[in-house]
Order: sequence, then C-alpha cells, then structure tokens
Amino acid sequence: MISEVNFVKGFLSFWDIVVPYMKQYIKICNLDIETFNPVVDMQFYANSYKSLSAELAFRIFCKESNDGTQSLTPQAIKCIETETCKYIAQFGDVDPAKLKVGEEERREAMWLKNNLIRFFKDVWKDESQIITNPFFVGCGILDHSWGDIIVGDTLFEIKAVDRNFQAPDMRQILTYIVLNYASKSYNIKRICLLNPRRCVFYWDNVNNAVARMSGKSFDWMVNETINLLSSGDLSK
Repeated sequence: MISEVNFVKGFLSFWDIVVPYMKQYIKICNLDIETFNPVVDMQFYANSYKSLSAELAFRIFCKESNDGTQSLTPQAIKCIETETCKYIAQFGDVDPAKLKVGEEERREAMWLKNNLIRFFKDVWKDESQIITNPFFVGCGILDHSWGDIIVGDTLFEIKAVDRNFQAPDMRQILTYIVLNYASKSYNIKRICLLNPRRCVFYWDNVNNAVARMSGKSFDWMVNETINLLSSGDLSK
C-alpha cells in the first residue's frame, strides 16, 4: 500500500498522464483567487513555527466545530497542543519532547482558527454541517486517508501557508476525489483551496476543474486512475 502523501508527492509520470494541464490550471487558480478580510490585521512573528501554528489552528477549529463551541477549556487546548506537537515531529528532525507550542505559535494559531471561522460563517455561508477530517476509503494500492473539510457538496483543502497554491495542493484534493468516486461516500460536486493565512480561496466545479486539468472528461480521469491503482501499474 502507498500513502496519500507518497501518491501526491511522487508518481509524477502518472500525474503528467492523467492531468497534463495541471500547471496551467494552477496558474489560473492563483490569478483568479478570491479574498476575504482577516479577523484582525496581525504582524506575524519571524521566528514562529509556521507548520506548528497552522496544524494547531486546524485541530482547534475541528474540535470546536465538532463540539459546537468557540471556547474550549484550557485543558482541552493543552491536549490539542500536545497531540499537534507529536504529529508535527513525525515530519522533521525535531525531538517530540523538545517541540512545544510557544506564545508566538499560540497567537498565530488562534488568529488562523478565527479566520477559518469567519470564512465559513461570513464568506461561504453554507449552513450545512461542517464535516471535519472526512474519511476516504482506500482503493487498490492507495491506502485510506482523511481530507480536511466538507461542507454541503464542497470539499475544502486547507493550506495555511505563506505562498501561492501549488500543484501538490491540487493533486491532494484530486486524490480524495478519486477515492470518493470509488467509494461513493460523499456527494462532492465542488472543490475549494482555502488559505486562512493569506485569506484567499479558489473554488471550482469538480467536472470543470478535472476537464481543464486533464483535457478529457471527469469520468475518464477518475476511471483511468482507479484502473491504474487497482492494477498496481503506476509509474513514478
């Protein structure tokens, strides 16, 4: 089995076959992004651990959404911080025992979290349930995975980074789309890339996005991917 991360970052020959116009589409995404106002203007700390604050913000947002509250207890926040540090430590040369959430990361995380709240409440304005960490059943040699957020018929990929949207971001959301097509778990008709750090987002109809990236139909792309995943005949 291969993980979603390995599938997204590797197998570039495969991606070039099924979505040969990905780079052109990403350029369009970054030119046509929509913006929204942050909760407050904030001066970021130069030495803050951006990945840590971003992951912490997302986890707090998910917990608050699931619990129906915007005021978690200090104990609950502390538990989330500990879990976040353990998770982030997996992806770097950092001793989990030494990785801690400082005041800089904590302030950034709360700011990012509040921007997410503002987006879904005041910008997207879909009163459907917010499904956090939607589960996608594996397919063929591709293992199961969890996405970020689904609201109504829209799948959101959250990237709280200080950069433009990139091809791996879109490959990640396409991976979930393919897995969902195979399992029919959710009714996903739209995709959205959302950056609460820059307060920008880009959304598109799934069929339209896939057609523009692949040059062929949505059905062709997902079925071609599923066939290759099932056969194991993937090329890096």
